[in-house]
Amino acid sequence: MGEFSLFKIKDIRLIGQNSCELYIENTETHLTKGWAIYCNDIFEYQFHEQLNHLCQSENPFTSLLQLKQYHKVEVLC
Repeated sequence: MGEFSLFKIKDIRLIGQNSCELYIENTETHLTKGWAIYCNDIFEYQFHEQLNHLCQSENPFTSLLQLKQYHKVEVLC
């Protein structure tokens, strides 16, 4: 049986070249949470590639957790 995600990306907004806001909806509860992602200068060359991977991921919440290893992530709401 295939694993499916309870999360989907509701919205993503770039704020300049080095940060973005990400909103993910829990498809079971229909609650949306938001995060601000700030690029770590050391990994600047990978930032947009990592965001593309996040957007294409079947489980965006897991991808967000992986992104936290490289960049600063703050909860918005």
